[in-house]
Formats: sequence, structure tokens, C-alpha cells
Amino acid sequence: MARKDLGNGVSIDPMPPSVGKNVNIYYSGELTTHKSEPLSVHVMYGSPDRYFGSKTIEMSKQGQNYQASFQVEASDTLNFYFSDDKNHIDDNKGNPWQTAVDSDNLSYS
Repeated sequence: MARKDLGNGVSIDPMPPSVGKNVNIYYSGELTTHKSEPLSVHVMYGSPDRYFGSKTIEMSKQGQNYQASFQVEASDTLNFYFSDDKNHIDDNKGNPWQTAVDSDNLSYS
């Protein structure tokens, strides 16, 4: 498992993330050009028509990039997008970034 570039200034480590383990999200996308702080990552699980377990995590700035760490709480698809304090959103053009969570038992809430 290693860091993986998901495109548009987004990467994740480790890939794939595992339920019950910490994951790091890195961001250097379009919101960094707005010079607004803080940036947050919005995390949810499931499919686009049935998200659950939503939470917002403030990101820390590291040079020109932002980073957030959190524990993966569900063995389902991990979805996320970004926002700043000026209500600008980077949701990958309406398709939040997503990745499957490594688990033996997938839940479908």
C-alpha cells in the first residue's frame, strides 16, 4: 500500500484505505488558488444515491499542499470532496473522489 494520485491535485495514502485504519488525504487542487483558509475535506461512505456517515475534517497546510488524516469508519466506498471558508467547493465537477475500502465484509447501508 502506498500513496496514489487520484488526479486534479488529490492523492490518498495508503491506497487502498482499510476500515479501522488511518488514511491521509492530500490536496493541491483548484481551491488552493483562491487563497482562502481553512480548507476542509468532506467525507462520506456509500453510493452517490445513498451516502451515510458524513463528516467534515479541517485540513492542515503543508507548504502549497493541504493534508487531513482520519480513521476509515465503514467498509464501503469512501467518497470525499473539498471546500474553503468562502463556500467554494471542489467536488471533482460534481463527482466526488471515491475509492473502495479494503475489507472482507462490505456494508451496503
